[in-house]
Amino acid sequence: MVDAGVKVLFCGEEFPAAAGRALTIGRSGDVEIDDNPYLHRSFLVIVEEGGLWWLSNVGSTLTVTVADDKGLFHAWLSPGARIPPAFNRVLVWFTAGPTTTTSRSSSTTRPLNRWHRTPPRWTTPAG
Repeated sequence: MVDAGVKVLFCGEEFPAAAGRALTIGRSGDVEIDDNPYLHRSFLVIVEEGGLWWLSNVGSTLTVTVADDKGLFHAWLSPGARIPPAFNRVLVWFTAGPTTTTSRSSSTTRPLNRWHRTPPRWTTPAG
């Protein structure tokens, strides 16, 4: 089975990440969040390295919150930090200036990105 990689879901669009190529998320990344001047041009990077997918915070001041979609895992990713998410779905949210970008919709926040592995690297098809 070939690993289809990781994809980011943002505002109803899918952005696939491919092995050997970094997918950037930010004000002017592959996944363009918005024109918020408080958000880094390149804030997060998803890349496959050493057989694992990594989510890296390449910004200089903002922290990103990372959680699984079942509420069992929750972490803060500071600038310069990276994490190899071990879940099928990961929720990501952050605040840049007065705007909170999140995976939950409400009247005061905008939907963000869920990124997940398709299919999980550690499973193989039956048969």
